Formats: sequence, structure tokens, C-alpha cells
Amino acid sequence: MPELPEVETIRRGLQRFIIGYRINRVEVREPRLRWPIDVERLKQMAQSKTVLDIGRRAKYLLIHLQEDTTLVIHLGMSGNLLLINTPVPLEKHDHVSFYFVNGAELRYRDPRRFGMIDVTQTSELGQYERLKNLGAEPLSPSTRAWDLYQKAQTTNRAIKILLMDSHFIVGV
Repeated sequence: MPELPEVETIRRGLQRFIIGYRINRVEVREPRLRWPIDVERLKQMAQSKTVLDIGRRAKYLLIHLQEDTTLVIHLGMSGNLLLINTPVPLEKHDHVSFYFVNGAELRYRDPRRFGMIDVTQTSELGQYERLKNLGAEPLSPSTRAWDLYQKAQTTNRAIKILLMDSHFIVGV
């Protein structure tokens, strides 16, 4: 499973190449991932939208598009995003492609299909089911060790169990 630093590296890499470009077409070849993709909703909300920014919350990539739209992507156990600038033949586990007007393709590959791709309104991210109860971001300047220490004092759970709890801290 990609860990938090790898997801952050993917975010930074994509930021350099797809911000400012419009998604021309979305192609879903296999919608049956961990949570099934609503193909029509994904196409309706993502096609013809320009990428404004790319964020991250825990191990979720947040690709912010025009018109209050955000793609939510989790790579799961074996997922990967490939940025392709020249035609490359599809492989067996290439489930979703986002084609950009500049000819680039963002391809989601996931052999185990434990990842997810969803789309939601950016203004609703605070209430988005898979994000709303997540704990502190370890890479955020606003996360202070003292605050985590004080929060840890309120429980008698073993430190390993506490650190693995995504309601306490994410991405560990």
C-alpha cells in the first residue's frame, strides 16, 4: 500500500504536470473497485473541467477542478497513477483514464482493485464520508507534538494501536 510520503510525492509530481489543463474525456473500463465507481456521475462532473489544484488528506488525493468539483482518489493496496504523454497500450488492470486536452492521459492502474475514485463537490469535502472523521495530518505545520501527546493521555491504548488509528493521526 502506498504510504503517506509516497502519496504526497505523487501529489507533488502531478501538480507540476496537470494543473491548468482541462479533462477532455473520462474513460472507465472497470467500475468495480473497492467502492464501485458511479460512471455517469464521474463523467458528468469531471469531463470538460480544468484542474485548479491538487491536495491531499491522509492517503486520499484530492484533484480540485472548476465549478466546485473534486476528484477523490485512494490508491488502495496496489493502485498507481500513471501520467502518460505518448500512446501506451492498455494493460489488464488499467481501470480508469482521464484524457487531457494537451494529449496527456492520467491512468489509474490497480491490480487488486482496493482503491477508489469518486467525485464530489469541493464545498462538501468537510462532510465527505471517508474524510470527515480523519485525525491530524503529520506533515501539517499545524500538527504539534504537544497536542498529540495531550490527546494520547486521554486513552489507555497501546501507542502502536493509537498511531495506527486514523481518527488520531493519519497516514502512519
